[in-house]
Amino acid sequence: EAMLKKINEGGSKMPAFSGIIKGKEEAIIAFLSGTGKKKLLSKEEAIMEIQNNISSHKEVENESRKNDTAYNYLNLNAYAQFTDANGHPAIKPPWGMLNAINLNTGEYEWKIPVGNDAVLQKKGAEITGLWSSPGPMVTAGGLVFIGGTRDKKFFAYDKTTGKLLWETILPGIGSSTPCTYLIEGKQYIALSVGGDKNNPAGYLVAFALIEQG
Repeated sequence: EAMLKKINEGGSKMPAFSGIIKGKEEAIIAFLSGTGKKKLLSKEEAIMEIQNNISSHKEVENESRKNDTAYNYLNLNAYAQFTDANGHPAIKPPWGMLNAINLNTGEYEWKIPVGNDAVLQKKGAEITGLWSSPGPMVTAGGLVFIGGTRDKKFFAYDKTTGKLLWETILPGIGSSTPCTYLIEGKQYIALSVGGDKNNPAGYLVAFALIEQG
């Protein structure tokens, strides 16, 4: 089953769960496809969960003694964001910052918000900044490129000052740290972009740097 393969092997930011679900494959498929037993009463559910936790703890304890290894830890809250009841950030902006640190002194050279939620931005206030997973890339010429914000924008900043020099809108949310390469003396910047309704598989987008002179 495709579902089971994805759960076992993982994909994108989701880790592989093969070591966690071993022996429980049929139950998981039944649950996901809705072919399992009707939902148990909450009291029965609670009792079963306690029993399963105790059983699981004993199994892990025995296995740990046998192999002389530490317990496995799985972070089920990876990439989770702190949001309110409406799904908006539960803290005041900025919600995404790009920081430049001087590695000689350890001091911040500049800090700027990246990305903007025009709906939640207060009138006259600075842009909100947006959460982003991909990191920035710095070119030898002193440009900082970064994408990944929910407004689907791709930005170029001045490495020295943090000044925004250029921005464009991508066909989807940037899903990778940009890379750069040279072909026949011309430099390009490329990144992968998440899918949309027109192209669920996503995109590879490349830009050529403008030649000066």
